[in-house]
Amino acid sequence: PSYIGAVQTGPMLPPSPLAATTNAEGKFKLERIDPGSYFLHAERQGFVNQQYGARTPKSMGTPITLTAGQEMKELQFKLTPHAVIAGRVLDEEGEPVDKTNVQIRRAVRIKGKQQLVHAGSAQTNDLGEFRAANLPPGRYWVSASLQRFNHVFGEGAPRTTTDQPQEEVVTTFFPSSTDEAGARSLDLVPGQTLSAIDIRMRKERVYRVRGKLVAPLPVKNIRVTIMPRDIELYTDPFSNPAAAVNPDGTFELSRVLPGAYSLVALTVFGNVRSVGSTPVNVARENLSGIVIPFHNTSTVTGSIGVETPAPEKAP
Repeated sequence: PSYIGAVQTGPMLPPSPLAATTNAEGKFKLERIDPGSYFLHAERQGFVNQQYGARTPKSMGTPITLTAGQEMKELQFKLTPHAVIAGRVLDEEGEPVDKTNVQIRRAVRIKGKQQLVHAGSAQTNDLGEFRAANLPPGRYWVSASLQRFNHVFGEGAPRTTTDQPQEEVVTTFFPSSTDEAGARSLDLVPGQTLSAIDIRMRKERVYRVRGKLVAPLPVKNIRVTIMPRDIELYTDPFSNPAAAVNPDGTFELSRVLPGAYSLVALTVFGNVRSVGSTPVNVARENLSGIVIPFHNTSTVTGSIGVETPAPEKAP
């Protein structure tokens, strides 16, 4: 059986609880639906979740609009069997690395430039094994990182105790590259399980970046990430070093590879938005004293007036 759900569209509307399960013939029926526009979606184990009318398994569907008393029949979903990427993450000596974050990325074009964005994730077990499922057919890039979830959205990474650059394990793309240019892409067809995708993690000389967000104190729910300067859109919290901003506005990023970057301060909760940024160049030494100026979001100003009725004319 498949699960069929409906969510009403429109501003400030709560998710609709409409749902049904298909019978042995794959048929479903949703009843007692209020007039309005809805997105329908279907889910089934072993298949990619899909919206009604979507041209591809992961694209947006087409809303359907119902009027009072209307019956809509013969709607069809054509589900696509999902693909799977499985493999291991190993260190430089070939030993398994557990509790490693594995990111699956796909390519999109943003302002004419290709950028890899998040498409799935997994975590290695004690044998260094990972399995990323529910992937639609397409081309993907796989990477492994020691970056932890709490280092990205919560507490920062431990402060370093030395001022000298260190050699540490860094984000590594399959099969063993520290950047996208040396990564090997994987092409998946519907229902395929691509196994033996082993990533050999690399050690590189990395640098530390310390600074301060100059903002009204106390600073709450803000983190700083460092992105290559040619990136047009921030989409993946695990692709680059990140850390929470301390209450006094200070921050420290570690495991930064050489390059031209933008330091960006982002809100953590609610809508992710930038509240400050500054360019930096990381080359042969640790950086400190970097200042990120705080800027507020856009403000709409205006005035509200009360219109007074004109006095009635005497008869």
